[in-house]
Amino acid sequence: MAERLLLRDLLQEELAVLEEMCNLSVLKTEIIMKDDMVALEEIVFKEEALAKKLKVSDNACSAQVQNFLAAQNSGAPEAFSAEITGLLDQMKNMAAQIKLNNDLNQHLIYNSLTLIQFSLNSLLTSMSSNAGCYGSSGKLEANQKNTILLDVKG
Repeated sequence: MAERLLLRDLLQEELAVLEEMCNLSVLKTEIIMKDDMVALEEIVFKEEALAKKLKVSDNACSAQVQNFLAAQNSGAPEAFSAEITGLLDQMKNMAAQIKLNNDLNQHLIYNSLTLIQFSLNSLLTSMSSNAGCYGSSGKLEANQKNTILLDVKG
């Protein structure tokens, strides 16, 4: 029974860390949308610390969870089985929510990088061999590879 109490406590600790990570992932979405890189860096450091804490906690209770699941599958009645199963389900749901939030964050960052790349490509000219260079007649060479939005040649 003491092992079950310890398992329950460890699972509750893991769930609390996951909830904090989920809150940070929602906050990270807002920070990405505000384009606050300093705050984003702080959030990432907090997430890294929480991930380390979660790993330590997970290593501590991993064997106990396996024993609990094996006992549950063998049909042995356990006093705390419903509570522990509920905690495991909450953890699974919280992890799924964190994944959804982080997928959204990844998508927002990718879109920002795409916009930056487009902006840079529209402002900078390609300086490969003949691409985008003026010929002796004063006209652009026919071998131009990139469409340049702004003609900045002087």
